[in-house]
This record gives sequence, structure tokens and C-alpha cells, in this order.
Amino acid sequence: MWRGPRLLFRMLALLCAFGPLAAALPPRTISTSRQFAIYGHDATQRSVSASIAEEVKTSLLEALGLRDEWRAMIVVLLRQPSVLTPGLPARILSFGQTGSGLKVQLELATGEAGRGLKFRDEILRALLAELSYRERSDLPAGAPFRPPPEWMVEGLSAFFEAQTDDGADVFPPGLFQTLLRAGKEFDPFAFLGRNPAEMDATSRALFRACAYGMVRLLLRDLPEGRKGLVDLLRALPESGRAAVADLPHFCSDLAQGPDSLARWWAIALSRASAPDPRRLLTVAETDRQLNQLLAFPPDPPAQAGDLADMPRRLADRKKRPTAIAQLAGARAGLVALQVRAHPLARPNVLAAIQLTDLVLARKEGQLKDRLKALAAARQTALQAGEAVADYLNWFEATQSGEVSGLFQPPRREETPAPRNDAISEYLDALESELAGPG
Repeated sequence: MWRGPRLLFRMLALLCAFGPLAAALPPRTISTSRQFAIYGHDATQRSVSASIAEEVKTSLLEALGLRDEWRAMIVVLLRQPSVLTPGLPARILSFGQTGSGLKVQLELATGEAGRGLKFRDEILRALLAELSYRERSDLPAGAPFRPPPEWMVEGLSAFFEAQTDDGADVFPPGLFQTLLRAGKEFDPFAFLGRNPAEMDATSRALFRACAYGMVRLLLRDLPEGRKGLVDLLRALPESGRAAVADLPHFCSDLAQGPDSLARWWAIALSRASAPDPRRLLTVAETDRQLNQLLAFPPDPPAQAGDLADMPRRLADRKKRPTAIAQLAGARAGLVALQVRAHPLARPNVLAAIQLTDLVLARKEGQLKDRLKALAAARQTALQAGEAVADYLNWFEATQSGEVSGLFQPPRREETPAPRNDAISEYLDALESELAGPG
């Protein structure tokens, strides 16, 4: 059966849907999954763009736990600068209804007009829009288009960036520590509802960090967070709900109470502000954390809370459950600290674990003497750590026989000596012949 009329009808529908785009279509490149049609005059640029688009798509599907079941093709036009259209925005994301279904159109300016655009983020935005409207094939003409929220685009972009960097976080822990200390003075949910395009560089970086923390919470920490993120996106065309404050309507983990979202946000900040667990602590850092773990909330009549006061609390029937919980938490922290502790201070951490076990077992005999011995051992370790650091600094400054090379410019690679074998001579002769005279 000849399908010419049907094919002609689909082509005419595509031309009607993308009138300005179809007026003078440049050459195109179809991606491997056939979801992306990249239009542009530069073949290399089209090929690289199609490859990057597929990478972003793969990362998104893995993060959301979805299969590749796309329905709407994404048409990407790499627009060249033109004096005929000086006022066009650098990015135009729109939808069009064709005879074969819904089409997503993304126009991106190239060259100087497109400076500041992140191609990966724009492809991610188009993919989220396609996922949002995938089930809306009967979208009526003139229906309002609701793009994916900016916090979701920025957060997922930063999340992917962290995944490609061997799992390392893209933001320093100190930034999240600052947000954690801000408390109620900073409302992250209202802040994430703003448009980052209207922010300065500092505010934009803070917006991206907050968005990353929220997406990280949904994808890593909450059992139903991934599903809630997808459900919010799919309900966006009808509900119009895209703010962070709307997440409890789609994620059951965040609907446990009125302050559930704020409580989980604080937990996410605490985890994001934790230092790199792979880094070995110094002696001073190990001793500082050991001191924090062995300090307990004061309980009258005691002026300070320490391990020596815990047997008294355990003897009190009313205070016993709280004391047991505090000791168990301290012991868990000490076990975690032992992994990252400096070798000079690691025996002190082990001794603290043993003392905690004795107190929990109500075997507090000679506890004060053992605590004094632990304090003396901690002081010895600190002095030894300072002596080692002083010696290394002195040796590097005065006795090192060679430079480290850390501040030297990179060496130029030496040109290898020419080879005299038959194959190499033939290749050299062929290269000279192809190069021509001069």
C-alpha cells in the first residue's frame, strides 16, 4: 500500500506546527535513540550536541529509575546569530501539536548571543518537559505550557555533575554548614521559588546549592522521594504545582506532619555539610571530635556532662533510658571516628569505646583513674602530632634536596627520535607526498 498521502500529511502538519522553524530548516542530525533531532549548519556541532543530549538523557533515566519510553521528539535548533532577529531570547522552549503527536521544540542561540547558556541544562529542561507532557497527547490548541521548575533543573544538573566527579560533592561542606546555622533566618523553600536568571552570581550559586540539597534528599535519602519527584512532574500540566512546598502532596515521606519537610531539609543539610569521609583526620581534629563525643548534656547537680557522671545517671531509674540512649549514640560516633582517626590518636578512640562499654555494663570500677589515663594519653598524642608537623615543616624548608615541582610550569614533551624501520619510512614518505610542496 502506498503511504505517500499519509507521509505528506505528517510533513505538512510538522510544517504547520513549527512554521518559523520549518521555513528554512538547516541540515539535521538524529541521535542514537532517535528522540533528538539536532538542526544546525555545523556538522561537528550537531554530532557533539546529539551525543551530549543522549548522555544527559541516560543520567536522567538512571536518577529517576525510569526506562526509555519517550513519546515526543525533541527538536533542537542551534540558531545562528542574525541581524534579522536581534531581539530573540537566547533560549526558546515550546510545544507543538503535529499529526504524529506532540513535539518539543528547543531553540538555542549559538555564538556570542548564546553566551551563558549551559547546553546540558537546556537539554535537561527539554527532557523534563517531555516527561511532564508525555501523557498529554490530546493537549488542546492554546493550552498554557508549564515548564519544569527551575529548582528541579538546577538541582538535577548539580546532582549529575557530582555523579560524574567520582561521587564527590560539587559544593564545599562549609556552604551547607552556613545554611544549617542560619536556621529560621533563611527560608529555603521561598528562595527556591525565585527565578535564578534574575539573581546575581552569589545568589545563583546559593540557589544551585539549595536545589542540589533538595534533589539529593529526594533521590538518595527518602524511600519515596524519587517517585514523588516524578509524580510532581507528571501532574504539573494539570495541577500547576511545582514549588518545593508542594512536594508533600506527592511524596508520602514528606507528609508525616506539618513540619516534616523542614525536618527532612535540616537532615539533608546535616548530611551534605559532613566532611569527606575518605579523608584522614589530623591528631588535633581527631581529639576535637573525641572531646565532642564524650561530652554529654549537663544534668543537675553536675555542672558538666562527661563520662564520669554517667554512672550516677544510670543509677537513677528516671534518667536511665536517656543516659543509655546518649551512651549508645556516643559509642556509635566513636566507632565511626575510629575509621578516620589519625594513627597517633586511634588508640585513644579505642580506649574511649572500651570505657563506654564498661559504663553501659555498669562496671565503673576505677573509671576515674582510667579517664585520667585517657586524658594524659590524649595530651601526649597532641604533643606528638605537633612535633611531627614542626619537623616536617622544618625539613621541607631547610633540608629538602630537591624541589617538589608543584609550582613549576608543565614540561614540554620532548619530540621522539625518528624511527628508521620500513613502515615508518613509508608513512613519512606518504605524509610528505600528501602534504605537497611547501
